[in-house]
Amino acid sequence: MLALFSDLKASGRSFPEHRAEFAERYGAFASGQISVRVADLARIPELMARLRQDPPRGIGGIRVEQIDDFADGFGPFPPSDILRFHLAGGSRVIVRPSGTEPKLKCYLDTRSDEGAAAERQATADAALAALDAGMRELLG
Repeated sequence: MLALFSDLKASGRSFPEHRAEFAERYGAFASGQISVRVADLARIPELMARLRQDPPRGIGGIRVEQIDDFADGFGPFPPSDILRFHLAGGSRVIVRPSGTEPKLKCYLDTRSDEGAAAERQATADAALAALDAGMRELLG
């Protein structure tokens, strides 16, 4: 990351300019993470079971298109207590129990390639906020 900033400074460009050029060329991306702490460790397998037995059709208003369940292994990956939700527009959510703390971890990724660069980033950021709120509600 430091090399990127050094290169940008040497070329007389700012990071916001670089980010806008990137979004224009490749689309805009936004990522986040939430952790849902539990007081009772039994809640974690209950929440994961609920997501498997009654999977959401949408998260934060974004349609779920596919779910990858790693419980029995997935592709080259060994069995693991992980769910990956692929959503409309290229967004995704990965849910797994923490290996070290009493919580579920949710990794949120969004993208947008519609409109101008600033619109793309605003759309990706809005989708990230919607996924964050949707997962908190779903796991509340």
